[in-house]
Amino acid sequence: MARIAVVDDDPDVLDFISAVLTGAGHETLTARDGVAAAALVKAEPVDLMILDILMPNRDGLETILTLREAGRAFPILAISAGGVLDGSYLLQTARAFGAEETLLKPFSRETLIGHVDQMIRARG
Repeated sequence: MARIAVVDDDPDVLDFISAVLTGAGHETLTARDGVAAAALVKAEPVDLMILDILMPNRDGLETILTLREAGRAFPILAISAGGVLDGSYLLQTARAFGAEETLLKPFSRETLIGHVDQMIRARG
């Protein structure tokens, strides 16, 4: 079991990811934007973060930079549909900023669990 921070401004996506991960035996902590995410991981240790890229207040790219500058070393799975932008481009940029893995929305529960399990195993 891992403690996973899930950060997305869409409540349906947040609920979906949290339900899938909880059903797989993980504990989830949620935030709706990058500002809340930074405060969350400052207060609570996490093993992994799933982070949407396009959000209000502080987007995912800025959040990745903020977390890495603060010395937060947990792996980040960046997710995005891209909105009016190309989601693949945003996810490539997220990797360049420090995300270990990326996942294009929409994704299945099996795909999500597969990525999360792989990242947790890789962390050892």
